[in-house]
Amino acid sequence: MSHSNRRSVLKAVGGIATIGVGSLAGCSGSSDGSAATDGQNDTSGQSGGDSAAETLDIAATFGQEHPQVQLLNRWSDNLKEQTDGSLALNYVSIGGEEDHMSATSSGSIAGHGVAMTALTSSYGREYGFLEAPFVAEGWEHFQALMDEYVYGEGGFNSQLIEQANQRILGAAFRGLRGTTANKAVAAPADIEGVKMRLPEFETWVQSWEEIGAQATPVPYDELYQALQTGVVSSSEGPIAQFVDASLYEVQSHFSQTDHLLQTQNWVLNEDTWQGLDESEQQAMQDSLDEAIQWANEETRSAAEELLTMVQEDHDVTVVSSEDVDQDAFRSAAQPQLEEFFDNRWKPSLEDVQSLA
Repeated sequence: MSHSNRRSVLKAVGGIATIGVGSLAGCSGSSDGSAATDGQNDTSGQSGGDSAAETLDIAATFGQEHPQVQLLNRWSDNLKEQTDGSLALNYVSIGGEEDHMSATSSGSIAGHGVAMTALTSSYGREYGFLEAPFVAEGWEHFQALMDEYVYGEGGFNSQLIEQANQRILGAAFRGLRGTTANKAVAAPADIEGVKMRLPEFETWVQSWEEIGAQATPVPYDELYQALQTGVVSSSEGPIAQFVDASLYEVQSHFSQTDHLLQTQNWVLNEDTWQGLDESEQQAMQDSLDEAIQWANEETRSAAEELLTMVQEDHDVTVVSSEDVDQDAFRSAAQPQLEEFFDNRWKPSLEDVQSLA
């Protein structure tokens, strides 16, 4: 594509009026959402548009101090540096994940960050195993699954391009989910018959019920009270949720069951991608890869800080990953997982486990 035609494509997706447009301000947030000035990430003035740069609008559901928006900030800085200022990114807020997927598909925005569950629910339910409990055994296993079933020939990315005019460029680590209770949850027997609050995702609910928990629906904004009053006795979520919702006031233990690995997937409109020349595509990818690596380290560090904080400041007992029998949990969930793989998911459970 000629440079002039590329410029027309980029202007079409990057120059729209959006709701809640915000600059990627020069705050490098820690992964718990706190902000700290970091000159390396300073992009002040960028959102107004750099006259020398094509500025692409990228949406996210988080506020500007969230670590994933700081990832976007760093991605933009990297990209400007690698392209000598000819390409930049601009954070926008235009609603929820459904809005972002639709706007990226149509080309109203250039891209967005999104949970894998939202993508697979809309465009490929057979790939729902990528963000399901007790499947990915860790970050390296998840990356192997992405290489095989997303980026590989005929994988989810090909389907996403064909059906939704967008592609995944990379996935960032958002943390591992643990289990809260007023006792240690280190083996399946510890959760047998326990009323456990779960998000109402069928795969999550049925997997935990297979293990023996009594799944109980509770809206998130009622979780604290439900735990306080005994409507439920347990919940699950990342350590950041445990802290943000002050669950340490009503739950004495946080067990690192690490049953689900969460990611933020950075997606670009396919027409925008094809409108970049080869060197620009490489710069886009390399810039994101570095930002993801940086953000992943920040996320892990922040989680460790929160785990230490709840122990020291709130007398919470943290049951470490090493003290949780994660193999036993996966084995207990396996009958239900096999049913999901047999009836709805693309590969077999054996194929997925072989990549661990």
